[in-house]
Amino acid sequence: MAQHHILVVEDEPVSLQSVVDCLIHAGFGVEAAADGREALNKLKNLPHKFSAIVLDRVMPFMGGMELMQHIKKDSQLKEIPVIMLTALDEHDDIADAVEAGVFDYLTKPIDPPILIELLQEAINKRA
Repeated sequence: MAQHHILVVEDEPVSLQSVVDCLIHAGFGVEAAADGREALNKLKNLPHKFSAIVLDRVMPFMGGMELMQHIKKDSQLKEIPVIMLTALDEHDDIADAVEAGVFDYLTKPIDPPILIELLQEAINKRA
């Protein structure tokens, strides 16, 4: 599974490390970004590197929903599946994210087996 690289976009260091550790343990290659702006730069520089994105919703500079708009408008990025992982669990938050095009929506704290299963499903559907 090492050929699959996941971009993890998370501004909170403890959450970021938790997700990164989980994904590395599962055999994924992982790259991190602290906010949507940094993630967008990484995506535009290497659009074919990432098999999927794990995206926080609330971050400084550019949040997850704004990043989703950029991803879905870009022909090179729009097919990359995004799993939103956030503390926001209200129905409207989830509905907005699904409408924006996320593959799935998980709430924190992470459940590693579910995250890994969803990433594998997302990558397989894209292939």
